[in-house]
Amino acid sequence: MSNKLNIPAKEKLLEIYNKNKSISKTAKYYNTSNPTMRSWLIYHDISRYSQKEASLYDTFSKKIDIPGKLELENIYTRLSIKDIQNLYGVGQETIYSWLTEYNIPKINISTKVSQRKTEIFNKRFNLSKEQIEQDYSVLQCMGSLAEKYKCSNSTIKKLFKIFNIEAKFAKSSVGQNEVYDFIVSLGMTAHKNDRKIIGPLELDIVIPDKKIAIEYCGIYYHSETWGGKSKFYHYNKLKLCQEVEYDLYTIFESEWKTKKDIVKSIIRHKLGCTEKKIHARKTVFKKIDYAEIKKFEHNNHLQGSRPGSEYYGLYHENDLVMSINIGKSRFNKNYKHELIRMTSKQNTSIPGGMKKLFHNAKIKECITYADLRYGTGKSYGKSGFTYVGKSNPNYFYFHKSNHEILYSRLKFQKSKIPNVDANKSEYQNMLELNYDRIWDCGNAIFSI
Repeated sequence: MSNKLNIPAKEKLLEIYNKNKSISKTAKYYNTSNPTMRSWLIYHDISRYSQKEASLYDTFSKKIDIPGKLELENIYTRLSIKDIQNLYGVGQETIYSWLTEYNIPKINISTKVSQRKTEIFNKRFNLSKEQIEQDYSVLQCMGSLAEKYKCSNSTIKKLFKIFNIEAKFAKSSVGQNEVYDFIVSLGMTAHKNDRKIIGPLELDIVIPDKKIAIEYCGIYYHSETWGGKSKFYHYNKLKLCQEVEYDLYTIFESEWKTKKDIVKSIIRHKLGCTEKKIHARKTVFKKIDYAEIKKFEHNNHLQGSRPGSEYYGLYHENDLVMSINIGKSRFNKNYKHELIRMTSKQNTSIPGGMKKLFHNAKIKECITYADLRYGTGKSYGKSGFTYVGKSNPNYFYFHKSNHEILYSRLKFQKSKIPNVDANKSEYQNMLELNYDRIWDCGNAIFSI
């Protein structure tokens, strides 16, 4: 009973409530809660105003000028009901009463959301449906659009849904299209996105006359966790191609972007389109220093330069055209030497060059590793090397913010990772540092 003594008199409560026509405003007047206010109204058997009545009264009491039909239609197509409430300072029921009065059809929530997404995207990218369709017809790839507009593939998919654009073309990235265009420029007949040769798996580019296929690997989308590509993904494609007597060459996005001229030179060679051919008998064998071979490897080898202990080269008219870099065997102690780099000048073929280099250098007890992404290493067999076997695929790390730099796994051994969690693996620690890894096809191993 003591609580009832605090309830205001019915006449006074009715006066304040009729004035405000709002439970929350009346509760605020009495410095109490909305539930308490409702219990007081029920106690005094006072009829409560509906939300619509309260909203309309609120509008009338503020003497708000009702917007014209054209103004309301324009605002309603762009803003949510809540935004319109805030704009005019009225309740939801008032907004709907205006729409009914003007006979403006109500828009469902999903349509409003789509319209809002379109507006936000246009504000960010300043793109029209016509512009997107035009770019899409040229690039013929949603992934390429994402690269052009500097957004994610999921954003492009949402954009297509918003603008009701039909996805018509096979998935090809900008890089893949560039490689394809380069191959066609060499006079080759090629086609993209083939699912017949090793179906249902897809090959990015196929040159049927040469029985050659090329995979262009976007670093992010071909990574292990973010891209969902397993350790043996690239190797398995290579093996399947070999089973149908196709040569598969696997290009990483980082190589195409940062060493495009070298990749083009390799492609020319694989397709038999090398611009210049110099027979080994027309070259001069010389021992050279590291300063010279370092520059030569940097300009002509995909992996750049690496220090060794002995360096030899072939010269044609005083121009270095081919070199070998010999060092101490790093991974197999059964061999004294390792061929660290063998490098040819871009767009230049030197038949017999490797054999001449090793014959004159008199290097024995030597092991080397041929990257299976760019060939089987057949030339080693023709130069006196013996096939030993092949290694499992190797991995490289890259940071989420930069897909153009790949790091050797040796750089991120667990003992070298900053802020390492000893209870987690190397890879788990690297993922938490926003690094993922991409796997290659392994190496063919040869020795002499």
